[in-house]
Amino acid sequence: MIAEVWEANFKIKEIYESIIAGQKKFLTKEFAPGYLGRSILPEEGSVYHHWESENILLTSKGELNLERLDQSKNDSTISFTTPELIEVYNIVASKGLNPVWMRLGILKPGGMLPWHLDGVPDKHYVRLHIPLMTNPQCFFETETEKEHLEANGNAYFIRVNTTHRVYNHGLTERWHLIMDVTDSVGMTKFHSSPKEQN
Repeated sequence: MIAEVWEANFKIKEIYESIIAGQKKFLTKEFAPGYLGRSILPEEGSVYHHWESENILLTSKGELNLERLDQSKNDSTISFTTPELIEVYNIVASKGLNPVWMRLGILKPGGMLPWHLDGVPDKHYVRLHIPLMTNPQCFFETETEKEHLEANGNAYFIRVNTTHRVYNHGLTERWHLIMDVTDSVGMTKFHSSPKEQN
């Protein structure tokens, strides 16, 4: 099993359309051939936490920085967000999952993230993926299995500190919202933090 499913019923069409509507502000950077991304709500204290972003929209407590968010409405250099994305963040946080940042990953047709690890193997690294758009030829693959993550409103918990890659052999783009999360309340069956497991 690569991913543990959370039947969250996110309104993925509305989320996607809110991003498209704000595209003038939504600039992406290519991080691998055919793989574009943009931080939306990065971790405070590290503007370049995983991916580039122009500003910080979370406080040190992981709460939305409403003052910065208000500034972002009229400033194209501020991190991109929409009310729909804020709602996603709030839902995830309300479940005790402690999201620390949010980003959008866009995998173009024929694009691939090559084999890699995110974090060291002996630490707890779990990411929450919320597919907004995909096709049946998009896969998340480990050394032993591969899995297609459907865009149906569900979210998926994945350990990312094992060797994996992602590829799109289809004809349309793959859009995922991605967050680092820590399940400290036992919401998940297989992805709770080590403290919860002991």
